[in-house]
Amino acid sequence: MSKSLHTFTADLLTRAGKALSELLNHPIAFKEGELAPFLEPSLAPFGEAFIACLTAAVTEPCAGTVYIGFDLKRVVLLGALLEMVPPEGIAERLSDPKFDKDNADAFEEVGNILVGKLDEAIRDNLGAAKIHTKKGETISGAPAELFGKIHAHGDYYCLAATVEIEGQEGGPVCFLFQPSLVEEGLQADPEISQWRISTAVKREDAAARGDAVSTAATNNAKGAPVAAATGPTAEGQQDTPGTRAASDRRATGDPRPPIVPGTADQPADGEPAAGPAPATMATSDATWRPCTTAARVAAGNADGRPVLLVVDDDITTRAILRTWLDGGDLLVYEAVSWREASIFLRHHRIDAILLDLYLHDLNGIEACHRLHLHPTTRDVPVILCASHPSREAVVQGLKAGAMDFLIKPFDRQRLMEKLEAITVTAV
Repeated sequence: MSKSLHTFTADLLTRAGKALSELLNHPIAFKEGELAPFLEPSLAPFGEAFIACLTAAVTEPCAGTVYIGFDLKRVVLLGALLEMVPPEGIAERLSDPKFDKDNADAFEEVGNILVGKLDEAIRDNLGAAKIHTKKGETISGAPAELFGKIHAHGDYYCLAATVEIEGQEGGPVCFLFQPSLVEEGLQADPEISQWRISTAVKREDAAARGDAVSTAATNNAKGAPVAAATGPTAEGQQDTPGTRAASDRRATGDPRPPIVPGTADQPADGEPAAGPAPATMATSDATWRPCTTAARVAAGNADGRPVLLVVDDDITTRAILRTWLDGGDLLVYEAVSWREASIFLRHHRIDAILLDLYLHDLNGIEACHRLHLHPTTRDVPVILCASHPSREAVVQGLKAGAMDFLIKPFDRQRLMEKLEAITVTAV
């Protein structure tokens, strides 16, 4: 492998490992293998395991498509870490791994991070600031099925690697690059390029004999990006986790405006825009709405107020709390699901959490249990809340780590007293 190519692959894997370690608050590292032509044996390390592949389209001057493939167990494991699942829950998921909606959504979040690091590595190593890498769709299937899907679009180089996740079994990872990026941008060794030359000769011979040759495969062998990798939605917008989340909110009547991932939250009428979002939130599809314009501008709790995270999927409850708490002594953020809350908690220090018992994606008692076990949130006070909870639910919530339990609809004075008691010493 040429020096420039080796530098690029090593840099890419280092960036990817550090980024996922920070995102998941768990040590993760990628170990480099060999770069070779992408042939059927390239997927042998995966055995017969199900593979999920991210796609990314690289723009000119070295246009092409990149695939990043993980086996199912690693996909499930990354999703569990993203959701702050405790060790016993991780073991349960790995015993019967499934590529369900939750794992697919989590994989999209991981994909946002990896594609961002891929973009950085390509720009820094090629010295081409105009190159841009866009995340596309996720494809999945058995190794033989995936090989057919990918190979139909032309030739690829395969960087074999392994991902090591502390406390868990490592697994294979593959990075597939279209030839234009490797040969033109990173100057592969002659023996690597020789495979491409011989492949082109075989295609020309086949065409001369009148054999059917895929136009798409021929075009993409020259480096044209696969259109599906960046396909728009029916509304003409990029189908990203953020746009899907915005559509979901509109469908459920949530009045918050759509959010574009990587930008600041849309301000209310008459308020100034907040400017770029903090870098730590650039790839998140969660949407956070600080209660005041000053808090939006601060974008990092610069005023030093204690931070309260309200986790509740009820629009009315969030609206009432916003009215009561806006402009007060607390900096308040909102999450409409456990998944949004878990993303936010990995990037921000929280002084208290007001948590609904009946979230649509996770029971509040289990959420308390996860918060209590996780090293970054085990000391954060949690107040559970619900309408007409059973006595058993209250007891279980307190046993799971909640500091208190409030009944909805809230008594305003009692709520304020509780919040003041648990945040008065926050630093």
